Amino acid sequence: MAKNYKKQRGLTAIGFVLLLGLIAFFAALAIKLTPLYLEHFEVSSVLKSVAQESDIGSKSAADIKDSIMKKLSINDVSHVTKDDIEVSKEDGKLRVTISYEARVPMVGNIDIVANFKDNKIEAPLP
Repeated sequence: MAKNYKKQRGLTAIGFVLLLGLIAFFAALAIKLTPLYLEHFEVSSVLKSVAQESDIGSKSAADIKDSIMKKLSINDVSHVTKDDIEVSKEDGKLRVTISYEARVPMVGNIDIVANFKDNKIEAPLP
């Protein structure tokens, strides 16, 4: 009496553990990256709000940096420092650029590094 069994298909225990490990890795990556991008959106919104100020073109570079840093501290942005903000006046326009690096530890000595650069303000000078 020969029995004709169909070949079993499915996930083995090792395959299941590897799949769970892969899902856990990407979940941990998403958990670590989400705050970085939320902070970046805060930086972008601060730049937009500063750009909408009517007297932005008449302010000095130090005043603009102070204004941005105050708004960033209110929004609890911790990765941007005053040195990351560049204010330049060229071609009759004021340009403010924020370029910063955010580093978050992942596991052990492995870090996640994200580089951001925002260049939102281009206001005409008075």
